[in-house]
Amino acid sequence: MGWRATAIAVATLIVCQQLATGQRILIRHDAASASNVAQRGAAIGLERVLVSKGLTVLERKAVTESGGSGKEKTKLLLEEVQRWPGVQAAEEDQPRYLHRPLKDNLFAATSSSSSTSQQASYYDDCTAKDLPLAPFNSTLFPEYAPYGLAQIQAAANSSKLPNRTDDKGVMICIIDSGLDIGHPDMKGNSMDGCKYEDEFAPAGCPFKYGEDFVDHGTHIAGTIAAQKNGVGVLGVIPGPAEVYVVRVFNDSGDVNQGQGLVYGSTLILAFTQCEGRLAAMQRDNPAKQYRMVVSMSFGAAGPLSIERMYFKEALQRGDIVFVASSGNNGTAPTLIDGSLTSMINPGNYPGSYPEVIAVAAVDCSNRLAPFSQKNPSVDLAAPGVNILSVASRQYASRAGFMAGGFVSDSPRVFVSPGIASSENLVRWAGIGRVTAKVVDCGTGNAPCPQAKDSICLVQYDPQLKEINATGSNSNSNSRANSGSLFSQMAMATYGVTEAAPMMGQPETPMLPGRFPCDMVEFCRQQGAKAVLLAAPATTTGYYRSFGFESPSSFQDMPLIASLDCSSFNCSCWARLNPELLGSFGFESPSSFQDMPLIASLDCSSFNCSCWARLRGIQRPPVTGLSLGQYAEVKAALTAAGKAGKAYTGTLESREDLYQRLSGTSMAVPHVSGAIARVWSAFPGCNASIVRTAFQESALDLGPKGFDVQYGYGLVQAEAAYDYLARQPCAKGNQGTQAVPSDWMPRTIRQPVFGRRR
Repeated sequence: MGWRATAIAVATLIVCQQLATGQRILIRHDAASASNVAQRGAAIGLERVLVSKGLTVLERKAVTESGGSGKEKTKLLLEEVQRWPGVQAAEEDQPRYLHRPLKDNLFAATSSSSSTSQQASYYDDCTAKDLPLAPFNSTLFPEYAPYGLAQIQAAANSSKLPNRTDDKGVMICIIDSGLDIGHPDMKGNSMDGCKYEDEFAPAGCPFKYGEDFVDHGTHIAGTIAAQKNGVGVLGVIPGPAEVYVVRVFNDSGDVNQGQGLVYGSTLILAFTQCEGRLAAMQRDNPAKQYRMVVSMSFGAAGPLSIERMYFKEALQRGDIVFVASSGNNGTAPTLIDGSLTSMINPGNYPGSYPEVIAVAAVDCSNRLAPFSQKNPSVDLAAPGVNILSVASRQYASRAGFMAGGFVSDSPRVFVSPGIASSENLVRWAGIGRVTAKVVDCGTGNAPCPQAKDSICLVQYDPQLKEINATGSNSNSNSRANSGSLFSQMAMATYGVTEAAPMMGQPETPMLPGRFPCDMVEFCRQQGAKAVLLAAPATTTGYYRSFGFESPSSFQDMPLIASLDCSSFNCSCWARLNPELLGSFGFESPSSFQDMPLIASLDCSSFNCSCWARLRGIQRPPVTGLSLGQYAEVKAALTAAGKAGKAYTGTLESREDLYQRLSGTSMAVPHVSGAIARVWSAFPGCNASIVRTAFQESALDLGPKGFDVQYGYGLVQAEAAYDYLARQPCAKGNQGTQAVPSDWMPRTIRQPVFGRRR
């Protein structure tokens, strides 16, 4: 059996394994048969759970126990349904998931490099390439142009690309978890979304489009259209864009816990609602050439012929382009010629349909992200590692996002530059801005009265204590006998039974006797107005408790970034903000360098001793320091002292409405935004020509020519602009003719397991 047929068989097996809990049948029928289909379904115990024009979904809530396997029953049921009058096609409905956005540490853990320092640098380079658009001496929180904009030739100051798309009728429809339409970086866009009353949304819209509780759709939208306004970040389209939102993932759909689930039938309704919005705008504004780019950062392994029918039909309009993620299962094996290989991964739908542009993820050096799925369905590549974008206020306030910064002029020191920086996030810091002298209070082990009305510089001393053979110490903990601190966190957070081999384990398990909130409380008791909180010295043994062997790589690592106390009874958490529940969790110590300071310290169940004393009072602003930054501030203090001057600086911490995420989900909006921005310059060109322009102009990566990793290559917006500028449609000679009925992208004609050529 050839590899194509074998791949299809493997994909089918994956799908069948997902169908063990019930039957959900997707039926396409003529418009007059909806009632008849529902009646016939009810007669055999199937409940109608969704209906739209020409589409019905019937569901059996539980599989009956009598005779035959679930697979056999499904086959027989489908054969029966397909014989019903008016039915054109019937098949098992398939799941569609939001692609889990990956934290940087998860990504580092999958890197092929065996060196912790090399893995850490993988991210640092990308973070460093985010470009501040204002000098740091003018603001602690400058606006940033994320590195991906320059990488795909979509800079805000491009001499070729339009800066806005709303005036040219090019809309972006985002199917996702909603959008925080009140986010300050999204203001200025024209934003709307699917609502119950929309005539072109026949099945209704189940959720409010203008909010996002999982911060997936908002992050996507920010990459597309965050405005150039002097704050926050820039999107691919820096000026006003027309954004339409279809929210299909619900309030409790925590994508990080795999709960972001809908079905192919839901997706069909979602993109037909996008199409309906486009048709309504064309009807109401006939003089304007409306176009649409549909952005979809989700998918799953199971293809659906009915789902593909809708994409094929929509594509014939010539005024709509579909973009989707290639998937985050880059290590998933595929059976080819009798052998399993991860060099080719299963398809991911809808991205793997030929009618949809599938996007792979690369880093800032154009290296393929290890999580990015590789198969012949990949069309284009775009940045998807450590992507800085907006965070929804609904999510950020619940997660307790904070950002802090510190600057001094004499001597000049700048610490933790602005939004979503990797070392300054202190989850339970107070909000405020303080300008005062800086006083060194050591490790907080002795009174420091000189810190009154000052900025208290203190280094965290964890005072680690050994866990004895019975699993107890002065900080008694029910998990104390379960190994190293990392091992305990891994078990609590991910249910693993042992640390990964690269992590190592200390011979003597240790737990901290003090927590960072103890240091903040110490400074507050000395009368300090703000706190600079530095990482522990390498001599404390703290890092070894996480399995690190070499202290040489710790100089730039932020303090205790990964301490997830949600399952450890941190004694201080009960005295911090009771609203800030949950945590980011400890995932990989190799990413300390790029993780927020104390960001995941959730002492709500760790019983941190200091929290009860801080909980009900106003907390001082706090900014975290890596060891390298701590040394810089100490040197500035020394220099000022030798000059006989006080060392003065400004510290600010505030709620943070931005975050970095990694995944093919984050790559998709780079392509969606680039297509919309370029298309707005040439609205007379149809969708097929626009898609070809981006394929032909892509920067070739990996093996020469098309390949399963990068597809045609890295998207290049200005090169695509140049390609379209040479076409007759750019000069108005081709009009807006429909796509030929047999048209397929490039040489593609028939999909074979997502195969493109």
